[in-house]
Amino acid sequence: MKNIFLTIAILMSASLFVNADLFPDGTSTATYVDNGTGLDITVNIGWASTTGEYGDGFVVTIEGVDYCIEGAATGAWGSVGSGCAFEGTAPSTFGDFPASPVVVTITIPYPAGWAPNDPVAILIDGYGDTFGDDPAGINSFYLDESIDATVFVPPPPTVSCDSGVDAEELFNSGEDPLGNAVVSSTVDDAGDPLGAICADDFVVGSGGTTLDGILAYGFFSAGAGTVTDVTVTVYTDAGGMIGPAVCSYTEVPSSIGGISGADVGVQFSSPCTLGMGTYWISVEVNGSGRWNWVQSAAIPGQTGAEAQLIDPIDYFGAGFTDWTSFSDIGLAGDLGIILYSCGDEPSTVPTLSQWGLMTLALLLMTFGAIKIGVPAVQTSLKRK
Repeated sequence: MKNIFLTIAILMSASLFVNADLFPDGTSTATYVDNGTGLDITVNIGWASTTGEYGDGFVVTIEGVDYCIEGAATGAWGSVGSGCAFEGTAPSTFGDFPASPVVVTITIPYPAGWAPNDPVAILIDGYGDTFGDDPAGINSFYLDESIDATVFVPPPPTVSCDSGVDAEELFNSGEDPLGNAVVSSTVDDAGDPLGAICADDFVVGSGGTTLDGILAYGFFSAGAGTVTDVTVTVYTDAGGMIGPAVCSYTEVPSSIGGISGADVGVQFSSPCTLGMGTYWISVEVNGSGRWNWVQSAAIPGQTGAEAQLIDPIDYFGAGFTDWTSFSDIGLAGDLGIILYSCGDEPSTVPTLSQWGLMTLALLLMTFGAIKIGVPAVQTSLKRK
């Protein structure tokens, strides 16, 4: 039991920053979508820390209105009048937001004087423990970061299709805004072998499909790392558990980035053709540091069976050397993925070059000469 709790602590410590006297790390961004009656503003709060606390809460000020990002509202020191529930209360031991970035979407009415495509000014502040910037503990709003929200432009799909059309999203789970993640990496932060892998299930409807690529939301424990290649394996389902593999690819990612800086997009070198049924898909990142697979937006809920983990070399010392359901290691939920399909690609019709056409013409002329010159042979063959 002790080992299980230790493993859970290790798995769930997949944070970009493990200390906190909060300060902006320069990665905060904001975009918006016009919903017809106002703006849906998605704010990516990037922060770091240097002492021993995590983020307890954030305040996003848009057009003079404060919006509290409270988590469980366990709080921090100080009070600045924004009305957030965590103001004036003691800081929590661990914090509600253990990982950066924190992503939140806030819906507002159209700002006064706003016109389509105009930027929207935003101020981000954050609560942490009372260290460094505020040793007296009067006020722990540290970030004080100004950014502009700009119009959201959808990223290009991870997968490109031979037909020239965009790949279809078969499934999109979204990503957990609190950054909960589970290791799925070839190596740890020291470069030593790790090899723990996660997998999640998905369903293919009647008629089947081809799977042509995947995007998996993730980040590196140390905050930065490199990706050499990614191994993606598709398995059959065996009564809610992982069955034999049907497709496996080790590919250089087609894209690396996203909000957390290490979302990996992988285009398969050939389609994985799947019939109707339930399947599982695993992602293992090979690079210079420990990669963690961000869980889905449905935490703690799930779609289908709960995700699973395998630790073949028993790196964590808890005996999870076979595929193990998340609930059996104290976790819950699914993993953040987008699955892509190119559908039925048109068959490639070969074309002849100018020299090819000339050669074909010569062959036809030669065949015609033979046919005219040996009628007796043709007649004798037909009679037989």
